[in-house]
Amino acid sequence: MDCPSCGASNLPGEDECTNCGAALVEGSADQAPDGPVGSVIERRLGDCELGQAAMIEGTVPVGGALNIMRDAGVDCLLVMARGRLVGVFTERDAVLKLSDRRLTIGVVRRRVTRVLRHARLGTRTLVREVMTADPVVLHPDETLAVAIHKMAVGGFRHLPVVEDDVPVGVISAKDVFRQVLAHVPEA
Repeated sequence: MDCPSCGASNLPGEDECTNCGAALVEGSADQAPDGPVGSVIERRLGDCELGQAAMIEGTVPVGGALNIMRDAGVDCLLVMARGRLVGVFTERDAVLKLSDRRLTIGVVRRRVTRVLRHARLGTRTLVREVMTADPVVLHPDETLAVAIHKMAVGGFRHLPVVEDDVPVGVISAKDVFRQVLAHVPEA
């Protein structure tokens, strides 16, 4: 049975799509709503404005990656190795994962060396050590509904969009909200 949301083929008798998790049972409450929001979330990602796919190698230090993000005005970087997408790096990865490393410092030493240690972690730690590895990806023929579902289930704020294993863009939660709000009539 083909999924009404993403078009993926599923085995007969399945209740949920194995690709996007949408309900395959007719008349389900999980189907897209009618009206402007329903038509927006059924838009193909290839027809939406996607964020820039800024790419780096995993051997770049975290501090350098943060500078690249700031200079390029992007929220995330796609981490590549030998021409293949291997991870996603966001500011959140840096903050959460580097702060975990700093928690092992003693209380007294931490007060004295906090600033220096943080600066050293940013130059010594490589992106591949703190990135989100093996990222969930989307394809241009999938819909905003699939993107919303994958973001909600995985707790992601950025998902790479790939075509033929080559990143073509990134969709963020901010992009999804922008798409939906642009099509909701003002009250």
